[in-house]
Amino acid sequence: MSDDYAPSPWDNFTTVVADTLGIPCTSIDPSNNFQEMGGNSLNIVSAVLKLQESGFQVTVEQFMQAGSMEKLFLSATATNGITTSGHHFSLKALKDVDANEAQTLLAKSFLSKSELFAKCGDMEVADFLFAYVKWWEAFSAYSFAVVDEQSKLRAVALAADQIDLARIPPDAKTHSHFMEVFRMLSTVTKETRTKLNPTGVERAVLCKFMFGASLENTAEENVTAFALIEKELMDTARKGGFSFTIAENISPLTQQLSQYLGCRRYATIQMNTWADPEGNRPFANCSDDYSLTVDVYEVVH
Repeated sequence: MSDDYAPSPWDNFTTVVADTLGIPCTSIDPSNNFQEMGGNSLNIVSAVLKLQESGFQVTVEQFMQAGSMEKLFLSATATNGITTSGHHFSLKALKDVDANEAQTLLAKSFLSKSELFAKCGDMEVADFLFAYVKWWEAFSAYSFAVVDEQSKLRAVALAADQIDLARIPPDAKTHSHFMEVFRMLSTVTKETRTKLNPTGVERAVLCKFMFGASLENTAEENVTAFALIEKELMDTARKGGFSFTIAENISPLTQQLSQYLGCRRYATIQMNTWADPEGNRPFANCSDDYSLTVDVYEVVH
């Protein structure tokens, strides 16, 4: 008889969760949920990725809905797990929501949550709105909003054919920092875009341009909304005949969701060290750990 100890599935499960949270396995209480043990929107995604690598069939949605670690474990090991979240969100086409409300949500989201704008550029909501009015029509075909049961706007996703974005004419009245951001995005993605669409044809690359969330959302609601957005954009790209989606992610949440959903990371750029061709560093005020990732999803038809 062998004395070798084979860890149980529960042991493997709790080891991954404990490692993600930085706590001992003995601290995992089956009756507690992930958030009660110190989990948040970012390490939920990290835990999902690690559990999937360990062979557990678990989703972000299961984490959001499970009332306890025991229920999460059972759903992760079942043939058919929970696949819908407890937040009742739905999608609306961009043309079916109030444009000013959607634009304001995006502006406030970026000004408060993105270091590219919160720590750099001295922009205001009005600066965003001026630019959005000029560009809004270019996003009409593939963009949408997330709303709750009361039809309240919870998030907005702007997406467009990469070729259509390239055709938007520059406007000298647009805030200079906004233009600096887009110049940077164009520079860091140029090689990838050329590789994905060397002949510059339409419906080759769907650009996931901007995601913004309501400042009233909880962290868990943001995970739910952005997971819904990412999956919908994959379906949109498939139905639209695109070969790839590309995103320049500046949010740790969307960066982790991109990995969770199987995107390939083409580049990671530390923002406070990035310099434009003239040697200027417009994002020098960003934190040392603040980065942009270029993430590509290959559409399977």
